[in-house]
Amino acid sequence: MNLDIKVEKAFNGECIWLRFGDKKKANVLIDSGPARFTIGFKRIIQTIQKLNEEVNLLILTHIDNDHILGFKNYIFKNDCKLIKKIWLNGDGISIYKYNQLLSPRNVGRLVEEIRKKEITLVTPVCEGYEEKINGASLKVIAPKKEAIINLAKLIDKFNLNTGIQYAKSLKKLYLEDKYEEENTDTNKASICFVLEYMNKKIAFLGDAVATDVIEGLDKYYNNQKMDIVKIAHHGSKKNTNCDLIKKLGANEFIISKQSIVHKETIARIANCCKKSKIYCNYDWWSSKNYFNRTDKSTYIDSGRLSICEKNLIQISVEEKI
Repeated sequence: MNLDIKVEKAFNGECIWLRFGDKKKANVLIDSGPARFTIGFKRIIQTIQKLNEEVNLLILTHIDNDHILGFKNYIFKNDCKLIKKIWLNGDGISIYKYNQLLSPRNVGRLVEEIRKKEITLVTPVCEGYEEKINGASLKVIAPKKEAIINLAKLIDKFNLNTGIQYAKSLKKLYLEDKYEEENTDTNKASICFVLEYMNKKIAFLGDAVATDVIEGLDKYYNNQKMDIVKIAHHGSKKNTNCDLIKKLGANEFIISKQSIVHKETIARIANCCKKSKIYCNYDWWSSKNYFNRTDKSTYIDSGRLSICEKNLIQISVEEKI
């Protein structure tokens, strides 16, 4: 009996396929990638159909284009009968005027199309909401209701890819670390949840920020350790801090991104865990001299940090990770 986590190669977007169960399999999709991944999203649906299964739940963590456009492009050209339920904080949104591809009108059209296709829509999705699927429990730990209300405000200037430093060593970045949390309304409203299946707890952090996740963990999973964590916001240094890594208690992590990940985030993981393993759906570090000699001798060669390209993670529920 396995829980399969497939981190799709959705370019710099995100799409994760969970498949679990004994005789009867359940499928949960987390986000749908950018427009470039529309064909990839369609292939996932076709594969599930060939298996004579259904998409029990599609979780659109938030409406940034790199998470939602794969599905948006798909729904208008397909009947979507296989998709039974959707989580989405997108009803009544009046933002995405400057920085995003999705205008308020397009989001409204998407919600209308979901309802037109008679797919069960759960909105809003706030902390404390819980759903059980095929023996698994999915419990939302963020966002707060106030964060969803703030989606009506315009986004401040934000650029994920500024200030990447990979010339410095992991140790030096950690010793000089200054965490500056992002404060964008869209990502603060991102759905963040914990999947409990058999004896495993797996946290999917969407694009949530560290302080909100820590608050949710304290409220719903106080002193409980996670087995594996999907790191927030493609590994952005503005979403994951050392306090969060320690609070999560995991030593295995997932990062979904095609281009280079902020090295500050990797430094925090490597130094806050006695031993850590990071699964990535792309190899973004090998050709860029991302890890210098000090990194390799101190972390990689010593076994303190393991990083690999692997987009299908199979977890045995009989044994502890």
